[in-house]
Amino acid sequence: MRVFKASSYDHKVLFALFGQKESPLRKDYASSLDGLLSSVFVGADFWSRAVSEGSGLELMEVVLNCKPLQAQWAAENGVVVEGDDWMSRILCEQVRRFDPEVLIFHDQEYLDADFQAEVLRQCRPRLVVAWDGIARCDPSRFANCQLVLTNFPFVRDFYRAAGLRSEVLPYSFHSDIAGRIGALERIYPLTFAGSLVVRSDLHVRRLRLVGELAKRFPLTVRATGSILQWKWKERTQRRRLRHFHWSEAMDIHRLGRANLGAVHGLPMYRFFGESLVTFNVHIDNARNVASNMRLFEASGMGACLLTDGADGMEDYFEPDREVVLYGSPAEAVEKARWLLDNPEKARAIGDAGFQRTMKDHTFQKRIPLLESLLRA
Repeated sequence: MRVFKASSYDHKVLFALFGQKESPLRKDYASSLDGLLSSVFVGADFWSRAVSEGSGLELMEVVLNCKPLQAQWAAENGVVVEGDDWMSRILCEQVRRFDPEVLIFHDQEYLDADFQAEVLRQCRPRLVVAWDGIARCDPSRFANCQLVLTNFPFVRDFYRAAGLRSEVLPYSFHSDIAGRIGALERIYPLTFAGSLVVRSDLHVRRLRLVGELAKRFPLTVRATGSILQWKWKERTQRRRLRHFHWSEAMDIHRLGRANLGAVHGLPMYRFFGESLVTFNVHIDNARNVASNMRLFEASGMGACLLTDGADGMEDYFEPDREVVLYGSPAEAVEKARWLLDNPEKARAIGDAGFQRTMKDHTFQKRIPLLESLLRA
């Protein structure tokens, strides 16, 4: 079965990768794509590598919003593209030439219904698949799709009620990441890595909870988002002071000062590998359902995961043996203190979580499920 997967990367990450001296760009498209995917950002080539290890799928994947890379493909394949519509035109041509049986729109930002319709004018796949990993719950966005995959059971139920076929495909970990990085020392007692977007509807709880830990413990933060605007000279911070939002301004200042800067890809996995305990908070609309990538990224690197997401956790990990759950800010503080006071227990939980992830939650384990969903 021929499968085409169109994904997008965060534009800030792409800018950082292609703006550095050691840019992923090589003399040809295939080598450049390998260079980009070797950064191991988000899922990278985890799908295609797992597919190549014995499934009945032939998978082509592209990073649709990576202009340098897509332009290189276009030049090598005689596709002349000018103007602002380069993204859709190149993607359409890639899809047309590959002629897939299954087309997967694995994207959160660019592939709306109009974009999908433009791509589908170039081919007629048997199955068009979408991905909703942030609980958009927007059937109109996926009007051209026959299957919506998600990491949330309640999102699956929503789309089914709206008349769309939908299935759960959990996130995963690639089993060779830990081996590529090697043995690491747990030099950070308590960490947090991820986005911290102030005034976002998705990060209200996250900011409050991470802020609570930062007040009480030497928390090492590697964050991106508007938390980067934490200094008193920042316009947003000055506005908070003028409007007497002093507590919020102080929390942001404290977190921002503790922030060592965002990490992605292999450096992110290394950071988890150097963490004794790492803190996880799902986005607000996850409804306390265990679902995000951090569950497997952190446990796959052997860190002791202190996490919310009690609902459905039993499907992935055994609470208090393979991960540690909290239900409130006070409980998060209490359990963080206990883990830091008992580092041997934290290491044992981290080791058990690692073993469970390697046993049940790798991409090699997920691909048979994916193939069964695509063939159904």
